[in-house]
Amino acid sequence: SRDALRIVRALEVFLSTGKPLSTWIKAEPFGVSSLDGLRVGLTARRSHLYALIERRVDDMMKRGLLEEVRTLDTKGLLKEPAAKAIGYGELAAHLKGSLGLEEAVDQIKLRSRRLAKRQLAWFGKEEGIKWFDIEEEGWKNDARRYVESWFSKTGGKPGSQHAEPDPKLHP
Repeated sequence: SRDALRIVRALEVFLSTGKPLSTWIKAEPFGVSSLDGLRVGLTARRSHLYALIERRVDDMMKRGLLEEVRTLDTKGLLKEPAAKAIGYGELAAHLKGSLGLEEAVDQIKLRSRRLAKRQLAWFGKEEGIKWFDIEEEGWKNDARRYVESWFSKTGGKPGSQHAEPDPKLHP
């Protein structure tokens, strides 16, 4: 179960460091020291992200996600934790007859939207991320120039996460 995985991880951390996982999380909730570099994020209005999620799930279904789940299930490979991954559990339930296909796909979309919402909340609290709105024209070029500017200043060396790219290039 999910709790068993968390308990095992917490025990691993405690046994290897002598400190409980909660202490590590309180000290560095975002693992800042392990993210030594430039941090860039992509964002958009929630409604736009949700529309992208809907399209992505529909595309995954067209590309054979149901057949993939069927094959994994037939081979006995659809076990925890993979069976809990978004899409796999819902389609496995459909194959077992407890969910209609449309309902399974709707649940995949719902779980994906909820995950996106949690990710937005989580990363929204983190400092030091340069955000680019994917709905703005030219965001790819702006992001590329931003990264190139940072890289030319720092050489991409660890410990350079606080080096700011050229502000003239990035309002």
